[in-house]
Order: sequence, then C-alpha cells, then structure tokens
Amino acid sequence: MLGECQATAVGGSSAEPFSEMRILYVASGGSVDPIAIPDAPASAKFTIAYGDALTAVHRGDINALNDAAGRLRALQKEQDDKKPGYRERVGIVLQQVEAMQLSAQGKKDEAIAMLQKAAVAESAMPFEFGPPTIEKPTYELLADEQLSTGRAADAEKAYRTALERTPGRTPAVEGLRKAQKERSANDARRAASSR
Repeated sequence: MLGECQATAVGGSSAEPFSEMRILYVASGGSVDPIAIPDAPASAKFTIAYGDALTAVHRGDINALNDAAGRLRALQKEQDDKKPGYRERVGIVLQQVEAMQLSAQGKKDEAIAMLQKAAVAESAMPFEFGPPTIEKPTYELLADEQLSTGRAADAEKAYRTALERTPGRTPAVEGLRKAQKERSANDARRAASSR
C-alpha cells in the first residue's frame, strides 16, 4: 500500500499526505526503506526523514540514523513555523532523534535525560484540534528506551503518561504490558533472592 502511494507522491500536494501516512506507519512499529521525493515541500521531506530515523533505530542502523538526523537538521530552517505548534514539533523531533543517536552510541543515561526534557516540552504544547502532531509520542519513546535499559518501573510510568495523552495507542499499550511483565519478574527475583 505504501509503495503504491509513494508512486503518486512526486511533489506537490500528494507528498504531504504520503509523508504523514508513512510516518504513522513507522511510528506504530512498521519499517520502511529510505526514500527521497525531490520536489516535495520541506515539511514532507522533514516528516520523511523523521520516519527514516525511526526505521533506522528499529533496524539498528547507526549510519542510516545519522544520515536521517543530518537531513532533519538541514531541513529545520526550511520549515513553515507559521503553523501553530509547528516550531515546537520540529524542536521535539530533533531532540528525539538526537537522543536516539546518543542511545545508539551507548550513552543511555544522556539519551533518557534528553527524552525526559523533550517529553516535558511535548506535554506543554497546547491541544489545538487533538494532540500535537508528534507521531511517535516522546513519553512512549522514553519508555521504550527505559525498558531497553532494564528500568521497567520507570518505563511503566512513562507508558502510562503516554497513554494519558494518546489513549489506546497500540505501541504504548503493548509496551506497558511488557514493562509490567518485566517489573513483575524483577520483583519476583528480588523476593526470591531475599529469602
């Protein structure tokens, strides 16, 4: 389906909806190949690069992550900051991607600190017509990172916060289940070792 839509997204008005559909797919756990749509508006190119960064993290491809991060930074100045909340969205996405780069470099504590800061900024964004358009909610990304570092209790709290803002979002619900399961297993191990 994405491939068929990509074929029609050669700039103009179809590139923006395609980039949005693609990032929603990626932010929900899907994986895509990097693409370029040369005639696309800067906002669509930014969203495509964001999706490429998330995919690179899922694949463990640091080179692709760094490439996407470079494109995002280059496109930052071309964004239409007249849209309400758009400048904040761009800043938060850049923080998310920088945190993902830190994590990929093994700087997990720095990555978590940066995601916490970005999550607070995202939470401060006003609701215009629904939640702000950060397709991969920062609290969810923070929880994913915390869970990957064995901080199940912290991850559980962050997933719950993510779900307050995006109720029923499947990746957050599934992440919360994993965090609860891991926390329970950790509690059981601690209880067994203290006997």
